[in-house]
Amino acid sequence: MIKFFLTDLSVDFYNFLKDQFRHLPDEYILSPHGPTARNMATPGLRANVMAHRAKLMQMKDVLNQLSILFEKMKNQYKESNADLNLIAKEFATLSTSDISGSSEWSMVKDRMYKASKQSPEIGSVYSQLATQSDENVLQKILLLLDIITAFEDLCFRQDKGIANDQKRGLDKILMIKRRDTRGILTTNSGWREQIEKQIGEHEVILSDLECRQAFSLVCADSEIKLCLNYFNTLNGVLESLSQTNSKFMNGLANEWTKLSQ
Repeated sequence: MIKFFLTDLSVDFYNFLKDQFRHLPDEYILSPHGPTARNMATPGLRANVMAHRAKLMQMKDVLNQLSILFEKMKNQYKESNADLNLIAKEFATLSTSDISGSSEWSMVKDRMYKASKQSPEIGSVYSQLATQSDENVLQKILLLLDIITAFEDLCFRQDKGIANDQKRGLDKILMIKRRDTRGILTTNSGWREQIEKQIGEHEVILSDLECRQAFSLVCADSEIKLCLNYFNTLNGVLESLSQTNSKFMNGLANEWTKLSQ
């Protein structure tokens, strides 16, 4: 499915993708772990999943707040760039003013002219800082936030729809047994034969609601491990935050110094 998603060139991609895969059995029926889910769902797994679920939802709130703050910082850098370009125009206006014919005013005009050229250079550094802050800090926070949100969506689906998933799953099993194949299964014979074999060997287990519930727990546990692994990227976020700001703040100091020279 991922290969199809990445390589298909259909014009109406959304509807074409839906038509191709809407009759495919769900992940419980397709997964090699579906039939063994009961054995994988060890005692205490549900309690562990629920405990981590609550903690991850708390972390989602924290990451959401961080994303708002880093977005605000990025926008401030962009606004500084825009402001400095406006300041440059005002300096340029002053540099052409004939309000006075004194030698002192002539010196002021020269400095204003130089400042009008230097101000956009300072703004350019702020613009680069905004770009690097977005790429190296904000996007990493948003990626982690997306992963936790996906886990939350999975849990919501399991809480509200597992009975419906089971009903649809049984309907798909019946369709496969009747060879009532549609969409991608009509063109991909290897995939169809693999699914038919999976159902033929494990139909009783795959038709059992408790086994599906166990599989859901195993999936949630796997998603939790994925989330926890990605939390280690926060170390990289701190390093990026420090290095990016240190690098550009030194550059800004140099550019600001040139303004008064």
